[in-house]
Amino acid sequence: MSSTLSTLSWIESLSPWPEEFGLERMRTLLGDLGDPQRAYPSIHVVGTNGKSTATRTIAALLRAEGLNVGAYTSTHVSSMHEQLDTYP
Repeated sequence: MSSTLSTLSWIESLSPWPEEFGLERMRTLLGDLGDPQRAYPSIHVVGTNGKSTATRTIAALLRAEGLNVGAYTSTHVSSMHEQLDTYP
């Protein structure tokens, strides 16, 4: 039984996951880097479906408010130019 427990302990020690989940490690890293995420306002759209539609809708709403907007989507349908849109 002791051999089984030591084997299980060894397997668990190989895990890349932290003992506690949370954002503290990322916040510390970003703080050490000078918080680059605060250099400009941004919206990060994630999910399974509808990201391009959501991104384009948000960009249109912000443009309607008179803001300069840039949008990047990671995939394209028919042209690479679809990935990066900038609006004056």
